Amino acid sequence: MTRRKRTSRVLEKAALRSACIKAIDNNLDLGDACNLKNMTQLIEQLRTKLEAHNTALTAIDSSTVEIGQLEKTLSSLSEKMLIGIAFKYGSWQLLVI
Repeated sequence: MTRRKRTSRVLEKAALRSACIKAIDNNLDLGDACNLKNMTQLIEQLRTKLEAHNTALTAIDSSTVEIGQLEKTLSSLSEKMLIGIAFKYGSWQLLVI
């Protein structure tokens, strides 16, 4: 089961607002760090962080699948070895294992 990738409504809304603000004034600066440049930087920071987060989720999903496959293989081998020991040495040896 894959994990849901994260999206951000805040990011979508801010990107849309940024595009609209650019249509009004490409260099809008309202003072006190309220400017289009700062907004654009924050949008890109969030976009980059979300991409990294979603990439990490993909790696976790892949690792989870691999762990499951290894567990099945190990379980099968362990069972075969017990059966082989019982055949070769007798079932009383299984009590020790």
